[in-house]
Amino acid sequence: DFAMHVKGMELPAYDPRGVQGMGLVYATSSRGACHLRGGYTVSIEIFGIPRRINRFLTVSKGTHVARHQDSGNVCDSLVVCRFTTNAISLHHWVRIYNAVTGQNLNESELERIGERIQNLERMINLKLGFTKKDDTLPRRLLKEAKRIGDHGEFVVDLETMLKEYYEYRGWDENGVPRREKLKELDLEDDIPWL
Repeated sequence: DFAMHVKGMELPAYDPRGVQGMGLVYATSSRGACHLRGGYTVSIEIFGIPRRINRFLTVSKGTHVARHQDSGNVCDSLVVCRFTTNAISLHHWVRIYNAVTGQNLNESELERIGERIQNLERMINLKLGFTKKDDTLPRRLLKEAKRIGDHGEFVVDLETMLKEYYEYRGWDENGVPRREKLKELDLEDDIPWL
């Protein structure tokens, strides 16, 4: 309880009790409490880019986090600064990608690439011994409420968000990608230890 970390990485700038989506980001990031690799929901929960969602509610956070992770994976693959993604949407990135490569991908194809990356990272982590137990937060964030201005006191409602996140991803209740999902993403043959 003393060391505030997830998967061995210390918590960065945002206390997830005031930004619920970031709690799920930290818990599900492939490398731990990283505000960049796990998806940066501060953009929609605080800045309102492209539109604001309530930072204290958990509804739809599983979906939002998964989509942010996928688009973030794309941006990481394009080797662009993650903070530019607040100003430039996936629509623009696909146009830039197509102009540079000469390909003709659409947004959903580029998003699928990001989803493939997330699932491949998940399978690697599972092979390395990570389990659903590692998709968690320090006890203090889950049990000790923090007053957030006039909004009230909050803890991170991780279990609710994690269930939705796993379902959206096509993973089972233990956070393992289902064989059908891997097949859908053309990853089934790329993972020899299945």
